[in-house]
Amino acid sequence: FSWGDWKWLNDVDFSYYDENGKHMGDFKAYTKDLHVGNVPQMTAGLSVSYTLFNNFNIGAQTNYYGKFYADFRPDERNDPEFRGDSWKMPSFCLLDVNADYSFKIGVVTPQIFINVNNILNNKYICDAVDGTGHNASTAYVWYGPGTTWTVGLRIKY
Repeated sequence: FSWGDWKWLNDVDFSYYDENGKHMGDFKAYTKDLHVGNVPQMTAGLSVSYTLFNNFNIGAQTNYYGKFYADFRPDERNDPEFRGDSWKMPSFCLLDVNADYSFKIGVVTPQIFINVNNILNNKYICDAVDGTGHNASTAYVWYGPGTTWTVGLRIKY
């Protein structure tokens, strides 16, 4: 479990240069007390595993992400009348499950495994960039993947 309340400490004075290195002017970004974007400020996780019988294991893991603000460009926060946060993305929770089985063949130990991520096929926004309205309608968003799975073989020797 982690809880943060990460905010910009101050407004920022900065100089802007174009791609050729030409000084375009000096500006102020009004960022004081805005939540830092692009990172969930509250997370929680829980995992369990159980050995059903000799060398056969199953497990599950859940992760929760909250207080997640869209990323924003500080240099675009140049209006002293607007000091609002970027869009706060919806919180989400994911559930993953896994299983593995190991056995011996001479001096090697093969292990067959399967992982199923987001087994509940939750729809969620995993990343966002704040838009002009600082809301869901104007943000640029990236949706997280639905259910995915992996099957594999590990060989230990």
